[in-house]
Amino acid sequence: MRSNAINPNFSVWVSASAGTGKTKILIDRVLRLLLENKRNILCLTFTNAAANEMEDRIYSTLSKWAICPESILVADLEQLDFFPQHPYLSFQCLTLGSRENKDYLTRARRLFSELENIGLNIQTIHAFCYKLISSFPTEAGIAPNCTLSECKELHSIVFEKTLHNETVQDDINIIAAEIDENKLSDLLYTLCIKRPALENNLGYIKDKLSAPDKIHNLQSETSEQIKRLAKILSEGSKRDQSYSAILYDWCNSTKSSVPNVVIQVADTGIQKKRNMDPSVSYLDDNKIENLAKVFLKSESYEKKSISSIITKGALEKFEDVEQMIESIQNALFTHVKDINSYQIFARTSSLLSVFKVYVDLYNSEKSKNALLDYDDIINLATDLLSNPGDKDWILFNLDQKIDHILVDEAQDNSISQWKIITSLCDEFFTGGDEKRTLFVVGDVKQSIYRFQGANPHLFNYMQQYFHTKTGGRDWVSCQLEKSFRSTPEVLMLVDRIFNNFREEISFNDNEIKHIPHRENDQGYIEIWPLLPSYKEEEQQALQIHLTQRKDYVVTDRLLAQAIAQRIHNWLNEGRILVAKDRHIEPRDIMILVRQRNALVDYIISELKKVNVPVIGRDYFRIMDYIAVQDLIALAEFLLLQANDLALANVLKSPLFNFTEDDLFKIAYDRKEQSLWEKLHDYHEITSNELNYLINLSKTESPLTLFTHILRTGKKKFAARLGLECFEILDEFMNLVLQFEHPSLQAFVQWIKENNPEIKNDMQSERNAVRIMTIHKSKGLQTPIVFLVDTNTVPRNSKSILFDTTEAPFWCGKNNNAYCDQVKREKKLEDYNEYLRLLYVALTRAEDELYILGKEPVQKGSWYDLVIQYGALYERKKLYLQPIFKEKVEVLCMNANYPSIYKKRDYFDVPVISPPSNLSMSLQHVTLEPGEKKGLDPRFMHKC
Repeated sequence: MRSNAINPNFSVWVSASAGTGKTKILIDRVLRLLLENKRNILCLTFTNAAANEMEDRIYSTLSKWAICPESILVADLEQLDFFPQHPYLSFQCLTLGSRENKDYLTRARRLFSELENIGLNIQTIHAFCYKLISSFPTEAGIAPNCTLSECKELHSIVFEKTLHNETVQDDINIIAAEIDENKLSDLLYTLCIKRPALENNLGYIKDKLSAPDKIHNLQSETSEQIKRLAKILSEGSKRDQSYSAILYDWCNSTKSSVPNVVIQVADTGIQKKRNMDPSVSYLDDNKIENLAKVFLKSESYEKKSISSIITKGALEKFEDVEQMIESIQNALFTHVKDINSYQIFARTSSLLSVFKVYVDLYNSEKSKNALLDYDDIINLATDLLSNPGDKDWILFNLDQKIDHILVDEAQDNSISQWKIITSLCDEFFTGGDEKRTLFVVGDVKQSIYRFQGANPHLFNYMQQYFHTKTGGRDWVSCQLEKSFRSTPEVLMLVDRIFNNFREEISFNDNEIKHIPHRENDQGYIEIWPLLPSYKEEEQQALQIHLTQRKDYVVTDRLLAQAIAQRIHNWLNEGRILVAKDRHIEPRDIMILVRQRNALVDYIISELKKVNVPVIGRDYFRIMDYIAVQDLIALAEFLLLQANDLALANVLKSPLFNFTEDDLFKIAYDRKEQSLWEKLHDYHEITSNELNYLINLSKTESPLTLFTHILRTGKKKFAARLGLECFEILDEFMNLVLQFEHPSLQAFVQWIKENNPEIKNDMQSERNAVRIMTIHKSKGLQTPIVFLVDTNTVPRNSKSILFDTTEAPFWCGKNNNAYCDQVKREKKLEDYNEYLRLLYVALTRAEDELYILGKEPVQKGSWYDLVIQYGALYERKKLYLQPIFKEKVEVLCMNANYPSIYKKRDYFDVPVISPPSNLSMSLQHVTLEPGEKKGLDPRFMHKC
């Protein structure tokens, strides 16, 4: 099967499970194409890192071939199933070989020097699209000098202009009644990423919601029935009387209402009649809500039972009351449904009106600055290749450059990206003298980028599409199942869990099977008991900081301490990595989290405390950290001394360490004085120091200013915030250094508006523990993996819904049948991706896997699934301090996994020097004979 997959005469679709060597097979395919004198090769990858890795490996192989001994070259070519004309020849025959075989060897040696003329392009699909539209700027309708940018700095500018745009002030006022400025900015940014088609959306949205054109008050007949029911209930029980009061209250509120007042809803938007009486009640009014609660269930607005509205005695006294209540319920149900649908449509319509202005201004700013964002280049390339007037001309030119297309990580392609690929290779299958091929490799089980537009459903669909295109001729579909990465124990756990979720992660019912190549290597899996929950208090104003109390417990920090102590002991005591037969190094360990949160900071802090080298955050935004916020607050005060809030923040920061009492004494009863003026009298030393910084900020650059501040301030931040803040402060200083403008005001404005992203290279050669999100770990592997943050299931907190056509629905607090259906579908899709994320996390481990969690554990969470479906685990006891004081039972696979320690021979100096305050509490693990095999109650789950 592998031989066919790399055969350049076939178009191939490869479904490759994790660790099966899909990058290797992709590279081997390229090498075979080059060996058989194929030219004009395009490799499309998902990331720049993948493109660089592939390029490096190909160049490395070709450079080796240019100078290596003939025996090595022949062996490499045999491994690539080359020499197809003489499959029967032995290694010796080939070495002695015919003249023809000598020619093959000569060709292989020349490939490295001929690379520039071969036409081999390895790039991301975004890079390819940018190059394409840059080659045809006139046809694409762009300026020749356009540059590619994320354009994040434009959004704040565009948002400010949108807020002051006169044409949408009414719509902004409607929206402002429900959300604040920041949430509106987030909504518009979300819409800008999705780019819904505005032309036809309103009609489509209105139809899907079944929104009425206008809303009337309840019919007079229904109003009379409510009045009569109010009178009947007033003579009943206490509950009846309380309902009667609500009904009377509603009746009285409608007496002054103008009959038949409506809100017209046109197909193109919303128009409000200006003569509406403000006393008219709608669903968002408390009275109509209270009326609905009498007859309908609170959230679903389904009809209540009659007995929950009126007591049995009153019901028997009036024969027609049951029929009357049902009539009111029907009318009210329809009324509430119409109002809900109408309000969703009204809200969405207003938002789209604002968004139309927003996106026009955004496009205008991009044009003014000659910028293109990443969505632009995909859309422009799609349009370019789909335009009948330009397509033939462009393809004619591209045909001279592309004969073979290879697509990596195909499961993460969006529908737009697939359109580009199909446009490029549709002509491949129409026949011709030259053989032109398509090679696609991916794994739908690892599709975890829906938030970036990836559509995993398309992977299987596109396989069928291309199979049909080729008519099955010279077409190969294959499945790679042999894993070269992980030990049998890790693969067994993966298979046992995910064969319960075949449809959810792979969209078919085929068995999920991983065949271990390392069948003789030992692996180990350990599942810790859940960290017990502790009652955590909220920090109150004017209260001693909770972290300064000896009895205060932070559960995340306990978990971090346990991880740090385990890793420290391994490194310090010289633990051997069994399968590799060498000492464990910091680079052998990866700690995976589902999302960046406080736990990451605690783990970094605890690892640094025990002197374990660690590469901290793989990605973060600089302004999300309080140390940077304090520095920017200081800069704002230096620019404007009347900024009391900025000064208060600075004084309470680690730089000056004022307490709540100190701040209160300065701020209280200061009358017309500013906080700065009052500080002169209260604390002269601080005042003088700030005065010096004010003068320094006026004469020196931001770099000089912040260098002076952090010369002593860095230690102060570390004393309060921990050693992990050093990384943040260093990255902050890098940004200051890169900022070209000498103005402090310009720097503050830039950093606040853009909140720059910081990315660390997790593939660097540093010998350090890596902590990263599972998304960032994709494509990486390591001998030892800690999987934390396993006890919760993600919730969809998005304010706006998008259906399958990407039409937006801003539901707010309103319910609608269609929106509820979309929510259910999105919830299912989110959970399925959550399962695929677990698959990616587990398959990063080569040898050892440690799974951790804390109480409470949610049903369907990773921890729950691992316990429920994983295996019939073995059990043993060990110390997990400081989480548990005594030995506790852990679940494991391969309980007899060797725990071998050997001191390092570095002049008897440990690789990690132990800190003085660390108690060596974590001891060697042994299975105690005769201990009961039952589950520890901390696991709370069936096994």
